[in-house]
Amino acid sequence: MNSPLASNPNSDNTDSDGLTDKEESEIGSDSNVATPSLMPVYTGTPAKTWEWKLEPIQLVWDHRPSAGGRNYEGDETLLNFHLRQVGTPSYSQSLRMQLQYREGRVSYNFWSDNSVVFSNTNPNDDIYFYDYNNPQSDLTSALGFSGFGPADLSDKLRFRMFATRGTTNSWNVNFKIENITRGTTLVSKTVATSTAAPNLDDGTMVWSNNKKPDDEPANIPSLELSQSCRLFMTNTALDTLPAFVAFADTDEDGMPNQWEDTHLFNKNSNTDALLDADNDGLKNREEFLAGTNPKAPDTDGDGVNDKIESTEGSNPLVASIKPPFANGGATSGTDFNNNGLPDAWEARYKFSGISSSTDSDNDGASNAKEAAWGTDPFDGNSKIAISLQPSGNDIVLSWTKGLQKNQRISRSSNLTSWENLVLPVTPGNPNDSARVNGQLTAASSAFFNVDTHDKDTDSDGVSDWDEVFILNSSSTSPNSLRNSSVVLNSSGSVTGNVSGDYAAFSSHFKNSLPGAPSGQISRERAARFLQQATFGPTMQDIERVQTMGINNWIDDQISNQPVTTQSSYIAEITRDVRGPKLDTSYLTSGETRVSGNNTMTAFAQGAIKGPDQLRQRVAFALSQILVTSRRDANLSELAFGMTNYQDIFIHNAFGNYRDIIGKVSFHPVMGHYLSHLGNQKARPEINQFPDENYAREVMQLFTIGLWELNQNGTRKLNSSSEPIPTYTNGDITEMARIFTGFWLGGQEWGRGIGTDENYIVPMTLWVEKHDFEEKQMLQSLTIPKRPATEDSARRNVNDALDFLFNHPNTPPFVSRQLIQYLVTSNPSPGYVERVANSFANNGSGKRGDLAAVIRTILIDPEARQVSWSHGSPSFGRLKDPVLRTIGIARAGNLARFPKISWWDYGDFYDSALQAPSFAPSVFNFYRPDYRAPGVITSNQLSSGAFQIVNSYSAISYARRIWENTLYGFRLYDRYSYQPDYRELVEVANDPAALADRSNLLFCGGMMSASTRSTMITALTQAPATDLLQRVQLAVYIASACPEGAVQR
Repeated sequence: MNSPLASNPNSDNTDSDGLTDKEESEIGSDSNVATPSLMPVYTGTPAKTWEWKLEPIQLVWDHRPSAGGRNYEGDETLLNFHLRQVGTPSYSQSLRMQLQYREGRVSYNFWSDNSVVFSNTNPNDDIYFYDYNNPQSDLTSALGFSGFGPADLSDKLRFRMFATRGTTNSWNVNFKIENITRGTTLVSKTVATSTAAPNLDDGTMVWSNNKKPDDEPANIPSLELSQSCRLFMTNTALDTLPAFVAFADTDEDGMPNQWEDTHLFNKNSNTDALLDADNDGLKNREEFLAGTNPKAPDTDGDGVNDKIESTEGSNPLVASIKPPFANGGATSGTDFNNNGLPDAWEARYKFSGISSSTDSDNDGASNAKEAAWGTDPFDGNSKIAISLQPSGNDIVLSWTKGLQKNQRISRSSNLTSWENLVLPVTPGNPNDSARVNGQLTAASSAFFNVDTHDKDTDSDGVSDWDEVFILNSSSTSPNSLRNSSVVLNSSGSVTGNVSGDYAAFSSHFKNSLPGAPSGQISRERAARFLQQATFGPTMQDIERVQTMGINNWIDDQISNQPVTTQSSYIAEITRDVRGPKLDTSYLTSGETRVSGNNTMTAFAQGAIKGPDQLRQRVAFALSQILVTSRRDANLSELAFGMTNYQDIFIHNAFGNYRDIIGKVSFHPVMGHYLSHLGNQKARPEINQFPDENYAREVMQLFTIGLWELNQNGTRKLNSSSEPIPTYTNGDITEMARIFTGFWLGGQEWGRGIGTDENYIVPMTLWVEKHDFEEKQMLQSLTIPKRPATEDSARRNVNDALDFLFNHPNTPPFVSRQLIQYLVTSNPSPGYVERVANSFANNGSGKRGDLAAVIRTILIDPEARQVSWSHGSPSFGRLKDPVLRTIGIARAGNLARFPKISWWDYGDFYDSALQAPSFAPSVFNFYRPDYRAPGVITSNQLSSGAFQIVNSYSAISYARRIWENTLYGFRLYDRYSYQPDYRELVEVANDPAALADRSNLLFCGGMMSASTRSTMITALTQAPATDLLQRVQLAVYIASACPEGAVQR
């Protein structure tokens, strides 16, 4: 009733034409008008003919990137009418007519199986008509499509196969596509002498489709449509129907009639599409596609015209977001904090707050001199030196090599006037040298000097030293990191331009180092921050951070954004499975239970769609510290219990860590996972002793760790320089006595196991099962003997947890892990100490305040400053596969769906070795301090997620990235959520601009020049006519490349 061509709900055959309304719906025909035969018709007289005619066909083509339908090669079958002969397999196609989309062009495909229908000229050959030209002729316009906009309507079309028999079994077979509206023929292909199969030749062929069994007559052909297409077989023009009036485009210029009417254009003439009504540089059709006002050159009123904003990558619809060099500002120089020292040199050596005239390493050269030479101001062995050695009548000068610098030799007899010498230089390491011939026979003595200066080979405004050692750009190409940018004055007029590499340097360094003036954060820095604080940047989130600033964005996330829980989704689908069963997107386990696999969907709903992105990211980090897992066979199907457990971290991501360990200790999922559920006090007479599993891990993994730590996370050492254990086996035994008497809340002892709803109620303590005797442990903790009451038992547990929470190890132990899961695998001791101090005291005397801890982690200089992101090779972390996958989903706008499904049968875990709530053990998927063999271990560095990279997962997960890039989230015919890369498609005409935007979304603005060059080369090879294919390639490369895999 709600379809564009509504039928009578009280009749199964509204037009009484022999086709049921259901069949007409399947083929797209109008059930209100009698439909001529849709199957081939045989005529025996006067001439023998076969005719298969399908008309009038109108297509609605969804051009949005989310429409889907592509295969692995990027091709798409828009429509496929096909038939089979009765007696052939149900999957077979004996005869077909297709429209295909390939490399941005629409073409045709006709097929006839020689064994059962018509042959080609050679009786043993099939008929196969296909446009073999490269490129193929494009039928888009001839079909009545404009090819632009979010959706497109075709003209009325006819698909026809007509065959005429000669005097013998020799047929003339013609396939044709016609535009009925225009009275034109688009394609006509003929085989003049075809041989028909016997029952086709004598007219007795019985046709069927792929759905009907052979013993049931088929009234309609099989029709396969791309997800991007809808088909209607009706004489009613679709653009007159309410469902499609918004897409009506009379002149087929890509601008809908309604939009043209609104802006006073001529909807009957396509010439105005290529005009520029407001002279802003954007053609009228480009304004429609961009959403800007075609009659206003500056839609958002920010002083910059729409064309410049579109080209520069800023938003022409948001006044607060301008191009990077608007309204003046520095367009040259690389000392943004104005301290007389190059910012890149300061970043490389983490030079901050020290006078340039000081000699920090006492090597005889001032810090300013070391900056000029590019040497290390804190390494006395990194000397600036010049020496002179006689060699016969010559002298040999030797001096410290200035890497990526211009060095000039000069000579003077009086230290006043100097002459420049041009001498052959012999390269060396660490010194270069040059010979001065005959100097010892000269009439007078001489002084020699070597001057060292920056060089800028490509004249891009950034020195070669800065490019090679810090920026990771090319010193021979001025736009190696991004496209160049225009410079605008306060009136919005273009006054010049800066190179792409200077723009990149400015975007990372401006307002970054201490002493630099404040200002709006750049897109690159906003994107890098969002990689640490969310499940992946989107263009909207980047603009939001630019507008609000990092501190205000964090405040907003902590205080204002609604909480997205996981268990609420499980509750919703449980109501459905026990009630109307209207939702088919989730997996069931029996008639009235939802499967535990749905916990992946519950996670994805928050990670992709949640406005509380920081909360979701922190909760994921906490879940990898206090681990439970569906890998436990007894927890695998407890969807309620597992998501309720994860909700502890979501609700308390900005709460207190003491509350978390309390809730975790009493949660039945943890009780089951680490086996203190059902734990009973010792009864040696029957060989019964408390299980020690949870007692060990609550110390080792959740609070104090294995070794005593300094506040900066380094290990304390005893008098023998050995690390000091935090606890002994005896301490574990004593702690296990604390965690006795736990059972499922509201259930009798020993009952309720395996019932999902019982795992969302906190465990209760059974007095007769709990140990109330005195306990001594951890050197200074004494739990006294107490009366046998439930309150006493709970007090015992709380006393133990309070002790662990207040232990001096807990702040550095927990803080370091949170840094490792959010920012970098190798935080400096100073970084750990600053965060641990915040854990110990939030500034108001409160311990364990995670809001303060997370804020400190994210705004710390080590997280924000280029001294670390660009100056430290050990900074950063390999992204978790889950994080990378969700990042692709967010960039693909999967959040636009009201619901998202992401459950499978273990396929994702098998390819990535990670899946939400599916860790192989309590030690998580990987240990944050794991050291990969080789250079990482030899440098004593941590590499976290590299623990789940092996010879298999390195390949299988790369393939998974490709599948997610093409198809989003899908599983067979159960669900499909196609990505919509609209923000990338809008710049895809320019491969360099597409690379730059992909860099923001997937690499946090950190893509190297070499990766960018490789990417642009690959994108250029993709057809310019197929922007979606180009975008998909960009998403894959940016996600899989080193800068996309490693978060810096």
